[in-house]
Amino acid sequence: MSPLLQTSSQPQLSGHAVAFSAAQSTLKHTSVPNETQPDETRPNEARHSSRFPAFRSLPGRVRRLWKKTRRGLLVLLVVAALVHASVNIYASVMLNRELAQIRQKSEPLTIVALAPPDVPAAQNAAPLYKQAVAALRLSRSEEAAIENAGRPGAVFSRAAVDALQKNRPALELVRRAASQPQCRFPVDWNGAPHQILLPHYAEVRRLARLLAAQSLQCAHSRDRDTALRDVRALFRMSDHLAREPVLIGFLVARATHSLATVTLSRVLEASPVPAAQARSFLASLPATDWSASYRRTLLAERAFTIWGFNAAREDWLQAREDFGIGRPDTPGVVKCLGKPLTLFWSPLLKLDELYALRLWERALASVTPMQVPAPRGESALLRESLDDAPRYATITRFLFPELHRAREVRDSIEAAQRQVEVALALSHFRSRHGRYPARLQQAAALWGKAVPVDPYHNQPFQYRSDGRNFTLYSIGPNRIDDGGHSAFTRKRPNSGTRGDDIVWGPQS
Repeated sequence: MSPLLQTSSQPQLSGHAVAFSAAQSTLKHTSVPNETQPDETRPNEARHSSRFPAFRSLPGRVRRLWKKTRRGLLVLLVVAALVHASVNIYASVMLNRELAQIRQKSEPLTIVALAPPDVPAAQNAAPLYKQAVAALRLSRSEEAAIENAGRPGAVFSRAAVDALQKNRPALELVRRAASQPQCRFPVDWNGAPHQILLPHYAEVRRLARLLAAQSLQCAHSRDRDTALRDVRALFRMSDHLAREPVLIGFLVARATHSLATVTLSRVLEASPVPAAQARSFLASLPATDWSASYRRTLLAERAFTIWGFNAAREDWLQAREDFGIGRPDTPGVVKCLGKPLTLFWSPLLKLDELYALRLWERALASVTPMQVPAPRGESALLRESLDDAPRYATITRFLFPELHRAREVRDSIEAAQRQVEVALALSHFRSRHGRYPARLQQAAALWGKAVPVDPYHNQPFQYRSDGRNFTLYSIGPNRIDDGGHSAFTRKRPNSGTRGDDIVWGPQS
């Protein structure tokens, strides 16, 4: 090859080499996506995943935690089930034993068993009371006038006189009803105790106020015989109500009895009664056994307690709502848990009922001997037992009634009944001498026999008189002479508190 050709070919080869070399250099410096250099989105993903590392590792942690604790949890669950079953068995045995003891005494466990027995229609006062209520023709203003006429020192307004005249048919029906030997109101005792309707209590109270006003009008008109006849009818109405097996009936009966004694005191004040008429009137009054009535009330309240626990065992949450313990706006989801919660709470419910039945046993034992008045301090012991009830005894605290006041009502009726005879003896003394005696023994001597004594301390009633008027009272539940100041009178001088003496006659 010629030198010329060799010279011209070498630069060409050098140009290709240079181009190849430049291409390699360009490839080295070009940014190509690969595994080692992530694109713009990969750093964000890395930052996001590093921010919540627990989400990826949580299932694994749970599995490791479960493996470590499952045996302990299983053992704890078995122990809890055994404790629950043991407590449930113990509570069931003790509760069944307590109920068996009640059955052995032949004491009723339901309110239906305590309902008044059926009476012959010809001897039943209830239909006549119902007819008397239907025959009432009283406006609100007339009822207010009738009620005002019964207050101490009040005079009969024209409205009260017109109302009595207009309601003569109703008054005659009331007298006929009160003369009946028995009374059973049409009450459905088979339903749930808290749904039993007792509208006749308010109706009989209206009739009693009307009859009391009629008696006072007769006394002011010097018609003593008719006035005493209507007072006798009031006492018999109280006796009819005392046969009801519920606490509210017992209290309404006591209120009617109190109305009768107040009316009698004003009748005797208006016109003194001679011995023969006084003794005849006293013998015609019903011999109401208030201690038996009170005990029957306690048995009914215990039956209501037993029913309440039976309802709680069916659905604990619903029972709490019915009793007013729980919230009425309980969410539906929570209500669905009623049955499981009842099953879980079942042992404590049984212990709760056991505690309640033992409280009732103590309350009933205090009146079984018919001690009048009740032993001092018994009511305080019951209140302390209720206050010291276990924390699980929520239903006991709610269903157990306040028996302190009810027992005082029972005792005060006994004192008031005894005061009736003392007041008649004083009225007889006044009819003979034109004034009241200076000492109670003088009235007893003329009466021909010893007058009853104060049941609270088995001593004569407290008595003082100026000849024209008198004050007769029992020392009351506190066994302290409060000077004739009762819970209804003004506060005692230099004391600032009210007394609890049981005073004969109207209180101002």
